[in-house]
Amino acid sequence: MQKAEKLLKIDNSEIPLGLLVSMIHRTRMMYLNNRMKDLDITAGQFPFILVLSHEEGITQEDLAAHFHIDKGTVARALRKLEDNEYLFRKVDTKNRRRYLIYLTEKGKNAVPHINNIDKEWENSICSKFSDKDYLNLFDILKILAVNSLKNVDRNGDKINE
Repeated sequence: MQKAEKLLKIDNSEIPLGLLVSMIHRTRMMYLNNRMKDLDITAGQFPFILVLSHEEGITQEDLAAHFHIDKGTVARALRKLEDNEYLFRKVDTKNRRRYLIYLTEKGKNAVPHINNIDKEWENSICSKFSDKDYLNLFDILKILAVNSLKNVDRNGDKINE
């Protein structure tokens, strides 16, 4: 709690936006790791299950592009989820060198639970916001995310190789 109180006392102009985003991201990861320990799912694996719950049958390359991360990171996360029977891979009949990824029943059954855990975290950190402030925050964060992605594209950075 001392860190939070100390942060509130610092002038906003002295805190880089990226530092605040990083703090939020890191504490969310800690929360998710703690709450999903019994499922044997990590915060790093969590997004893959969520995407697959909406887009089954996509490839490892699709996931790397979706999250703007390298293929090796995706491969490690998927391997662990496959070892824990949350997903399975099936050879793509159109390209036998590629695998299509699907959730198992166990993976599908975990989705509501992990969504609830994520929503609990979100509700806890946004509890002091009015509905209007929450919607405004979400709109602002979406704009920042879009601008960030455009900035990377504009500079020709390769973030998913």
